[in-house]
Amino acid sequence: MKKRLVKSFLSKAGISCTKISNKKNINLMASYKKLFVYHSQHHLKHFEIKLLNNLYIIPPTMKNSFSNKCFDKYLDIFKYNEWSRNQLASILIASKENGGINLSVEDAKILFDADLNGKHVVGIVKYLQTESYAGATKFLSKKLPLISKTGPLCELVVVWAEYFIQEVFFSLWTDDRLTSNLYKRAQLSVEELKFLKDNGFNVDSFEIIANMIKDQGIDKTLRKERFSCIPINIWEKIVNYVNSIIYSLKPRTDINFDCVTTHVHSMLNKLPEAYLESLQSWKEKETYTEEDQRNKLGDLFRKPFLPDHLQAFDDSYNMWTNHFNDLPIPEDKGKELNDLLSSNIAVGRDKKRLYSIIPVVDLSTAGKTYTIFQLANSKPVNEMYKYFYVINCVEGINLFDTFIKKVESRRNSTQKLISILALTIHIAINTLVEKVPQDISPTGFLKFVRGNGDVFLSQLFLELVSKISDMAQLTELNFEYTQKLKNLHQTKVVFSFDEAHLLLGYGKKTVKLNDGKKGNLFHGVYKEICNFNNPVFVGTTFSICKAALNVSKEGRKLMKPVIGCMKPWFLRDVEKVLCHMFNVEDFKANNPNEFSALCFLLSGSPENFAIFHRAVLQKSLEFKGNKLNNLKIGLQEVIKFKEERSNVRINSLLKENYLTVITPLLRLLFHKECIFQEPYTEELDNDMPVSYTQVFIKRQ
Repeated sequence: MKKRLVKSFLSKAGISCTKISNKKNINLMASYKKLFVYHSQHHLKHFEIKLLNNLYIIPPTMKNSFSNKCFDKYLDIFKYNEWSRNQLASILIASKENGGINLSVEDAKILFDADLNGKHVVGIVKYLQTESYAGATKFLSKKLPLISKTGPLCELVVVWAEYFIQEVFFSLWTDDRLTSNLYKRAQLSVEELKFLKDNGFNVDSFEIIANMIKDQGIDKTLRKERFSCIPINIWEKIVNYVNSIIYSLKPRTDINFDCVTTHVHSMLNKLPEAYLESLQSWKEKETYTEEDQRNKLGDLFRKPFLPDHLQAFDDSYNMWTNHFNDLPIPEDKGKELNDLLSSNIAVGRDKKRLYSIIPVVDLSTAGKTYTIFQLANSKPVNEMYKYFYVINCVEGINLFDTFIKKVESRRNSTQKLISILALTIHIAINTLVEKVPQDISPTGFLKFVRGNGDVFLSQLFLELVSKISDMAQLTELNFEYTQKLKNLHQTKVVFSFDEAHLLLGYGKKTVKLNDGKKGNLFHGVYKEICNFNNPVFVGTTFSICKAALNVSKEGRKLMKPVIGCMKPWFLRDVEKVLCHMFNVEDFKANNPNEFSALCFLLSGSPENFAIFHRAVLQKSLEFKGNKLNNLKIGLQEVIKFKEERSNVRINSLLKENYLTVITPLLRLLFHKECIFQEPYTEELDNDMPVSYTQVFIKRQ
């Protein structure tokens, strides 16, 4: 009854029974249970096939198609000449237990790019059999010039092929090699080996068994028909050994060698640890700084004043800016920039779609850099994004300085280097978002870039430069990463270039423009990044004009300038930040006039407050416990700074050619060319300077 039930279930499972042995019912049922589960999952393995043999149950799908199911996770040693470059690279990085040599992913990627495949293995095997180890290495170097300079790699492949011949590919064995392997691997005794030899068992016999098992599984009729003289205990050892060879090469399937990140696989494995270490360094420095400032300021202290890069913690407050302030002042500062970045502002359609250039133009000390930093704390207004991940490129940042050196060396195209700079950031963010999702944040990443991670990212950039050459692939990869970060992680990467006019001095005549002329790094940045994101150029009213003059006619059509939108700190803003950073409520209540004057003199640029805070900390020991004197000394430094800055600005303006400054600025404002009216005769008679000619904007 149970046998009929089993037959019924087997039939429903799509398995026809040609013969069922007279085994005990309980064994039959247990065997069927395992068979049904594994067969339904399409993972027939050796012990399931053994059950089939024990039961004499042979599904029709076993023949021919059985090998396909079993070989899904293994390389077919019978057809090694057909191995693809991906299969070969994947087995070389596998462990020794799985038939590989633990080759690094980066080295395997080199072999993959060189197109090492099964045909080369055939050649290596031939040379190893007929000539020598050195001859096989020379053959491989000649066939694959791309890896000829990496001598150790060629040698490693040949060493692996030699192992392949000795341990796996039995059709190349001699009878002596077979005997040796049966003794060492199959654990046959000397007496058993002598028995096989006396009965004519050789390499041909072994190959017949291997081919039969590969095609049909372990069929007991094989032993009965061809090898009945071999005792069952010896037979089982041989069969087990054959199976171990057939399923000896198990390639890794977790690596996609078509992906560019395989070039830097080892580095990316270390990235999460480097990121977490960087955050820990920031945390330790911030904790120490908070305690130090609390001791210096006494009850005046409320919040620590922090620098914008990790190394500055040891610099006694010099150039500290507090850009990482967790309280945005004012709350809507840079709103226009946020709106533009949130909506992408792309121009064109489909593949011709380009992202707009966003020049952020404002007065010096208006808080442009502060606004860029605050993007990491702000939330995009468009629902398609949740986060802004900011990379602020400026001189003094190791990654940017390394990039500039590469541009100036002119060993690689400027646009290639720009693409790899962007790709470095994309890969880093994507890796961290996927591997440490609970720890990664926009502010954390910005601190990573401006901390210990700066050197790590520089090394990642250099590694990618040395490995990648396909420019079209780079642009496509950056576009794909942009879309992936947007669609899967709701993340917008902000590529900001501070002091953008400085880009004009690098990579001169290295970027081909549409009008046939040769441009510089500034052109290269917007031309390349526009393909996948909005390049943000930050500069003062005067300096950004120099950059604007160098934007091509096509580039100007993509311009979406953000001009003069950086709101200054008004009295209420200063009051808010004072109460946020200092314990001044009692001072405000007891000295309302002095407090109002303090707020008035600190209003305007956010830099005023940074200078004030630095001075208060630096002079704190002189006036410890005296809030009024502490605040006064800080205010004196601000007044001194304002006087010096005003003097510099006036002199700078007088030295500038007025027309060359105002022309591009007006063009940015009105998106129209300017027409300059010739001075009237009476104006010349009155000695009116020509540089003060009235400007008119021509409207179409």
